[in-house]
Amino acid sequence: MSEQTLPGAPIPEENQPGHHPDREQDRPTGPGPWRADRPDRFRFRFNPATLVLGVPFGITPWTTWLTLTGGDLFIRYGPWSLRTPLSNISGAELTGPYNLVKVAGPPHVSLADRGLSFATAPIVACASRSSER
Repeated sequence: MSEQTLPGAPIPEENQPGHHPDREQDRPTGPGPWRADRPDRFRFRFNPATLVLGVPFGITPWTTWLTLTGGDLFIRYGPWSLRTPLSNISGAELTGPYNLVKVAGPPHVSLADRGLSFATAPIVACASRSSER
């Protein structure tokens, strides 16, 4: 054992209360997991049935969110993610109600307008349309 680790040994100056290091400690940058104190991150609302059906696809309340940062939209939906500039979004709307079979599971692409649907409840779904074709 070194002298500093022995019980009753003196505490080094840099470990004294009130000491501030010469440089700031490293801090994470960028988005982390969902936190309630982040006003730019929004959670998906889950229906119990779609939650059970989404788990095999990795779609849970802990792996789904929508983030607005700067001029970008980022959607995490289980193992799928989408990042696009807001200028690429031509519209978004709440739609439904839907048959449970139509909304459970992975994101759905509309063949009619090439819109994307991220649905976690058959009552309300969020559909977005891209201006890029």
